[in-house]
Amino acid sequence: MLRDSFRRSANRYAANLMTILARIDSDCKSLRSYFNKFLEVLQQARAEDRAAPVEALDAGASESLASYHSFSHFVKPDMITNIYSLVDYWMREICGLHRR
Repeated sequence: MLRDSFRRSANRYAANLMTILARIDSDCKSLRSYFNKFLEVLQQARAEDRAAPVEALDAGASESLASYHSFSHFVKPDMITNIYSLVDYWMREICGLHRR
């Protein structure tokens, strides 16, 4: 009886683990696709940065009068944040599975 209960529990654990592994794999593929597209956009933004006119800013002005703003410096921090979020979420899920 105890052996059957243990076997059912082990089978359920293995099935849950396989489901989690498939979901993690799917999430990683989605993130990779997102990053690839993001890097394409980054290359375009950097090309625009190089083509942007040089501007002189008035250091004494209370606000910047710049007319050109780029987002390229946000790309790598965003990628790191997305990776951290993925790892953080799945570590909690895996730990929760092991606790059960």
